[in-house]
Amino acid sequence: MRRPSPSSNSSGANKTEVVQAIAGALAATGVPLTLGEGTDIAIKGEFFNAAWGIGRKKITYEAAILADEVSRTVLMWEKTLEEGSGLSFRAEGTSFVQTGKTLFRRIKGVHYGVDGVAHEYDLDFGTLPRTVKETARRLGWKFSTVISRAKARY
Repeated sequence: MRRPSPSSNSSGANKTEVVQAIAGALAATGVPLTLGEGTDIAIKGEFFNAAWGIGRKKITYEAAILADEVSRTVLMWEKTLEEGSGLSFRAEGTSFVQTGKTLFRRIKGVHYGVDGVAHEYDLDFGTLPRTVKETARRLGWKFSTVISRAKARY
């Protein structure tokens, strides 16, 4: 009897192959990532940081990605943190912090400093989970967003 040869169908991808493929796809986006620090893939970075006159705005993003071999599901947890304070041109002082699960989120805006200089930002954080989801599915794995960071960690 003839044994079936390995097919080009990637449904048989193992955890290591899935993690490597996702890490490679994410690295191609330029996002800062690390492997194996409490999760399979960790992302943490500051994506916008601008100061003007007497104000500032900072946006950070972090994510944990875990490939669960038992369920063949890639689990992803995300958080975006926005901080801002001070005066903006023709605006009153503001201070805010936002945290929570990022669901395919895009942040876009312009702040004008008291010196009239525009500080523009257009961040599409939705690119990251889409990349993870598409890569996992292409390799025959499922994808799920989780609310608890602990579910995407070892």
